[in-house]
Amino acid sequence: ILDFGAKLRESALKRQEGHLLVHCHMGISRSTAAMIFPVMLRGGYVRLTQGFDAEVFCRLVEEERITATFLVPTLIYALIDQAELRAKYDMSSLDMIVYGAAPMSPDRLREGIAAFGNVFMQLYGQTEAPNCITTLRKVDHDLSRPERLGSCGRPCPMVEVKLLDSDLNEVGVGEPGEICVRGPLVMAGYWKRPDATAETLKGDWLHTGDVAVRDAEGFLYIVDRTKDMIISGGFNIYPREVEDALMAHAAVASAAVIGIPDDKWGEAVTAFVVLKPGAAADAAELQAHVKAARGAPWSPKSVNFVEAIPVTGPDDPKCVGLLPEHEREAFFALLDEYFTQRPHLAPPNFQASAAGAPAGRKQPPPPLRGRAVPHPPLPERWENSPHGGRKREGLRRYAGS
Repeated sequence: ILDFGAKLRESALKRQEGHLLVHCHMGISRSTAAMIFPVMLRGGYVRLTQGFDAEVFCRLVEEERITATFLVPTLIYALIDQAELRAKYDMSSLDMIVYGAAPMSPDRLREGIAAFGNVFMQLYGQTEAPNCITTLRKVDHDLSRPERLGSCGRPCPMVEVKLLDSDLNEVGVGEPGEICVRGPLVMAGYWKRPDATAETLKGDWLHTGDVAVRDAEGFLYIVDRTKDMIISGGFNIYPREVEDALMAHAAVASAAVIGIPDDKWGEAVTAFVVLKPGAAADAAELQAHVKAARGAPWSPKSVNFVEAIPVTGPDDPKCVGLLPEHEREAFFALLDEYFTQRPHLAPPNFQASAAGAPAGRKQPPPPLRGRAVPHPPLPERWENSPHGGRKREGLRRYAGS
């Protein structure tokens, strides 16, 4: 809170009367909750809305003179790609766009700076160390240092951050290592999960599962999740490297990359791509683009064009919309059970039966492709289920079905 409050002081609160207007496009997740307290402490104003709609967002910025917001990259991409919509509204009050929860393509970030100005600030953290691991400040979004746009910043105050190898030795500058964290905001452990706690806090460090490299100035660059690395033809390929190369193409709005089992390559690099409105590109063109940017091993063996890469919540993409129908229903059955037991957390479209049994949704759900699904704290049964996997695990099931 102190760290974020300092960042507010240096940027968005330099407004008339010192009032900060924050548009929160999501429910009260850990990411947004951490911002509400410093805003209130400085006499700010918090504006909450139900869900995200690009036109509603732009209208609220104009009408209520919003000065700061928190957006995940996919929502920033949606705003970037709707220039005509942005032109209808005066958004000059927006001094700061905080982003995080997922990597943002450096090329798309450059487009965002062209559209909104140098108003971006990145926070990197996770539930185990909320929002407090690293920060890429507004001043660090330096277009004269284009490589800096791919960084997640430098360590925040009050935390110790090191990149460690598998033997808990610190790696050198430019060498990949796992981001490990110590400090007062790091969790004490997982509730009733001693084995998971011991593994995650091994050696008295919080092991984030994210692989990064550090430059000579101390900026960290996340390569990818340790579990997401693809081994194809003997090459270690991190999906984000391919995703960033794909999103550097002028026609690509967003992309997700996974490895699927392959008899020849061990794992085949497989891409899912969303094109920008009105843009056109075929698989061969994108494969050639990645090959030229990164090399042949990084070029996807197949490219799947989709309308959207769905997410189930702002903090943890899980592509439920790409799951087979029976898995989607299992997902909703667990949510129904969870919300029946916790009605105070239930979304507006949920209704429990009078007898207390899960009544489910009022209406059958529309197709999930691209639709956000509520993501409250989940019970242990859900966290350990095969449906609780990350974005790329959902894509793997989709690719294999």
